[in-house]
Formats: sequence, C-alpha cells, structure tokens
Amino acid sequence: MAVAGSHFCGAPIENLFFVGPYWPSAGLTLLVNQFHGQLLFQATYAPDTVSERQAADFLDGWFESDEVKAVFGPRGGAEEQDEESR
Repeated sequence: MAVAGSHFCGAPIENLFFVGPYWPSAGLTLLVNQFHGQLLFQATYAPDTVSERQAADFLDGWFESDEVKAVFGPRGGAEEQDEESR
C-alpha cells in the first residue's frame, strides 16, 4: 500500500485521499478502507430499491455475524474495552 513520501511508478506520492466509487449503488454498497491503522466502514444504499430498515438490518446482521466478530472483535472494539477497564 502506498503512503505519503513513497513513490508510485517513479512518481513521488505527496498526498493521499479517498474518492470512493463513481458508480451508483444498485442497492447497498459497503466500502472498507484502512486509515491510520483503523478500518473505516462506509455504507450507502439506494432508497428506491432498499429501505432504510432493510439496510440497517443487513448491516446489523453483518457486523454481528460470528465471522466478522472473529476478525474484528465485538462491536465497539477498543472503545468498549477501554470503558470496561476504567
């Protein structure tokens, strides 16, 4: 992965930023990006094809799945653990 100060195809990388997809979502899109050692999740949905309730239910189910918890830990992660240790 490129970082500011490195090079890509011989050109120096001075600034990095995320633009996101330029295509419209057909339903629900979940983007995952890494920034400063954290994973950031961005969800978008097309309200003409997916209701707010459907989008929320899908995302709740995805984040609460055993597979996701095994990789990322429980919802709340480090913030939740910090509060418990105080």
